Amino acid sequence: MSLQGAPIDELLMQVVELPQFIGKHFFFLIDEFENFTDAQQVVMNTLIKHCGQNHSFKIGVKELVA
Repeated sequence: MSLQGAPIDELLMQVVELPQFIGKHFFFLIDEFENFTDAQQVVMNTLIKHCGQNHSFKIGVKELVA
């Protein structure tokens, strides 16, 4: 687990213990990823790679045509 992903993992581990969220999976929807700065993209890539068991990411990126 990455240190960057630890707060998300900790939060969702507590949330899924609530009765209304037992057995649920969470998605973070990120749109226009191409508009993030290089540093922001690095952070997001790290979060995606070290995603926990209770959540995942869906990324929207425009196709760049040359």
